[in-house]
Amino acid sequence: MSLRWDPQTVIDEVEAQERELAFAEFDHDDAWDLGSLVVGIARARELPIAVAIDLHGQRAFMAGLPGSSAENDSWIDRKIRTVRDFNESSFLVGRRFEARGEAPDDALDTSIYAGHGGAFPLRVDGVLAGILVISGLPQEDDHALAVECVRLYQQASTNGTPS
Repeated sequence: MSLRWDPQTVIDEVEAQERELAFAEFDHDDAWDLGSLVVGIARARELPIAVAIDLHGQRAFMAGLPGSSAENDSWIDRKIRTVRDFNESSFLVGRRFEARGEAPDDALDTSIYAGHGGAFPLRVDGVLAGILVISGLPQEDDHALAVECVRLYQQASTNGTPS
């Protein structure tokens, strides 16, 4: 298996991101605002993505931008299930398999899971409250965009100006 990155380095980085990017609260209004922020950034960059926010099992936000397709919806469903069942980002799940010398697509049932980047846990007091999912870019870019947007949303909220 040829890797584009060192799995342990990525694992350490993503674990730190998940610890850093936690929320004091996250509700339907936050889902709408965060989702809208992602869509605004993606439109400005002309990114062909689909984005969703799952809130306690409910699809609280969903958008497909030009260039995305129904295939992205399938990826979103599988990435959400990965975060829900493994309780960590889909990118982290995939890198943990790689660190053990396994290809994520061989180790997981790909009909229901995706150990590929793009689904990021939204935690409140350490508990999974929601999941931001991006699909349509290379997996490391899906993950990076999710992290960037959660960070921007938190910074805006801290400054009293949510998206």
